[in-house]
Order: sequence, then structure tokens, then C-alpha cells
Amino acid sequence: VRTGLARAAFAAINKARTDGGDRRVVVVLAPTGYGKSALAEYFRGKGAICCEGRNAWRASYKSFCADVAAAAGRKVPACASEARVESEMLSVLGNRAGLLFVDEANTMSGACANAIKYVVNRTAYTVVIAAIPNMWDRFLAGARDEVLQLVNRCQPVIRATRIAARDVEAFLTRQGLPAAFAPDLAAAANQFGGFRTVLAVCDALASLGGSPARE
Repeated sequence: VRTGLARAAFAAINKARTDGGDRRVVVVLAPTGYGKSALAEYFRGKGAICCEGRNAWRASYKSFCADVAAAAGRKVPACASEARVESEMLSVLGNRAGLLFVDEANTMSGACANAIKYVVNRTAYTVVIAAIPNMWDRFLAGARDEVLQLVNRCQPVIRATRIAARDVEAFLTRQGLPAAFAPDLAAAANQFGGFRTVLAVCDALASLGGSPARE
């Protein structure tokens, strides 16, 4: 389902890939359950290189580069130097125009921001960073100099703050359910669970025949 977040992300990624120049970084910010990982899976199916943030990135530039290289199909020995790991990452990405999707990027450090900057500077890749909003804000505050250089390479940041009834309608109509449920279901999803709540309720309603009297 193309939610508002998905539509904004698609538009920003398309702009970055077609006429972004050195502004080939797309930042997608949304709370848990709003569809960031679903976007990653969609683009993985279209050939994107996807990697997921982990705690080692907080202190290790080398870990970030090694994880990107491994996601691209090249495993670098743990004993390799930082310079070699960086070189291997850039080499495996090559000169082709591709998409690197960094999901759960809440553990990025200033060093990771530098690595993404190098990817944009030295390859033809567009980089998508998906993170939780308040964690991204802490990232900005904690590594300001490095992050500002990264932000200069970004399309306008996409920040989702709420799930709209229009988004929920799309899930309802897909299962043949009444759109009248959308406002209440959107309110519930914004309180807890995001689109996971929407999917669960849609499935439950569908199993009951979608009747408001049986809700």
C-alpha cells in the first residue's frame, strides 16, 4: 500500500537518482511501525543493497563499512584494516548507479555519516537512511560537524508524524472493508503500533465479514 510516507519517499528517491547531483541522500524518519522496514524490503526486491543498523556502528567506522560491503556481496575478513574495509566497500559498490538502503539507522555515529558521504562522493549510489525521529535528532546533536556535511548531501528530510485516515482507507479498501472505519482506526494506530495495528484490525474485521455490528 502506498502510504503518504511511501509516496514521499518514492518521490525523494526518484529525484535523488535522476537529478540529485551530489544530493543523493534521502532521510526517512518515522516512528516504529510506520513502514520504514517495509520500504527497505520493497527496494531490496528491486535490487537495492540493504543493511540494518547495529550497536557496533556507535563506535566503529570499520563496522559500518564492513556491513555495507557484506550486504553488497563481499565479506571482508575481521582482521582487515579500516583502510582496506573502506576500500573494499567502495570497490564492491563500483561505478554503477544503485540504491543503498540503511534501515534502523538509529545507531549511526559521526563516523558513519562520513562513510555515507564517501559513498555519495565516490560512487553513483543513492543512499536512503531510515530512522526513528527522536534518535535521528540526537544523532544530529551529538555529531554535528560530520552530520552537517551529510545533511548538505540530503534531499529535504521526510518526517512522518502521524498516520492519516486516508492511508488507513487504502488498507481497508484492499480487503473490501468500509472506509468509515478509517478515522477511528487511524487514531488507534497513532496511539499504538502504527500500521501493524492497522493490519491486525483489518485482518480481524475481514475474518468477521467486515460488519460494524460485529466489531
